[in-house]
Order: sequence, then structure tokens, then C-alpha cells
Amino acid sequence: MDAASRPAVVIDNGTGYTKMGFAGNVEPCFIIPTVVAVNESFLNQARSSSKGNWLAQHSAGVMADLDFFIGEEALSRSRSSSTYNLSYPIHHGQVENWDTMERFWQQCIFNYLRCDPEDHYFLLTESPLTAPEKS
Repeated sequence: MDAASRPAVVIDNGTGYTKMGFAGNVEPCFIIPTVVAVNESFLNQARSSSKGNWLAQHSAGVMADLDFFIGEEALSRSRSSSTYNLSYPIHHGQVENWDTMERFWQQCIFNYLRCDPEDHYFLLTESPLTAPEKS
């Protein structure tokens, strides 16, 4: 099935909350806090590994990419464990941390909406205060 025959995914990212669902629905499927919890122990392990041990650095980096949570789950993980640090990728309506935002979208698409990005068109909202690109 092609993307035109399936409803578009709509993700409205806000500083405080993200609303996500499918075009045509009356209301969002999910409303979650726009926050990411990252396990800092893997990141610190990658930084502290010797430069000669590239495999350990790579493995720690891969684990850090996999061990993160978003929304309410991120908030509860950070409360229950000191190894998780919270990151808010959007400040004052502007994306400040694109790497964290990409992780956030990944979780939204695959774990919340459970859809294949190749099967849907996407509509991402943008703050009206976003500065135009410099020419």
C-alpha cells in the first residue's frame, strides 16, 4: 500500500506537550510531555574509555542511543534512577537540540503510533515564531 492511501501522521510538538495522531481523527491519539530521559552512564562510559579502545566507545554510544525514554515514562525514570537525565529538546517553541528531537520523533513514530514512516505522509507543526532561514 502506498502512503497516499493511508492517513497522514500529525505530530504537534510543543515546549510542554506533544500531541500526535492521524489525519482525520477528531482528537490526538496521544498527548505526552515533550521530554527525553537519557541514561548518562553509557555516555560517561564512552567518554572515559581510552581513545585506543574504539570498540568500547562505539558499544557505549550504541547503548546510549537505545536506552532512553520519552514523555511520562521519561519523567518516572528520572525520578526513580539518578542515571537518567532529562532533556527538553524544545525551548520557547524552538527546537534547541535536534539530536534529542530526532530520538523523540523516533519513539513517537515506532513506539506510540506504531507505524512505518515509509507508509505515511507526515505533518509536523512549527511555531509561528520560528525565524526564517537566512539566505
